[in-house]
Amino acid sequence: MAVLRLDVPIQAPITAMFGRIPVFEPLSIFGGGGVGVGFTDVKASDTVVYGSQDATSLAYQVTAGLGYAFTESVHWSVGWRYVDMGDVSMSLTDGLIDRGSFSIDLGAHEFTTALRFSFWRIPFLGGE
Repeated sequence: MAVLRLDVPIQAPITAMFGRIPVFEPLSIFGGGGVGVGFTDVKASDTVVYGSQDATSLAYQVTAGLGYAFTESVHWSVGWRYVDMGDVSMSLTDGLIDRGSFSIDLGAHEFTTALRFSFWRIPFLGGE
């Protein structure tokens, strides 16, 4: 899945509204999304009926959250992500008779946290 994420520092708006608050200067918000292909292989069974289905569908995700830079090399973030891998429908059978069908929505809401360490950064290509 190809993902694009944009981090936006919020130091300027906070300073404009409330004046300089040093603890909020390293704070940033982020948002992003991605699109790709989801390959799923679902199998369901109990002691009587069983079913299986392979599916390929459009998959996407949306993400948002807050980031905080403790230092230039240490960054912490908390966020939310919604991932949707499409729907899968399958028939259930006991080997002889069709016992019905069901479908499942392969989507999930996730809450994430990350601690990132940067050991070396590629210098900006604008001449610095």
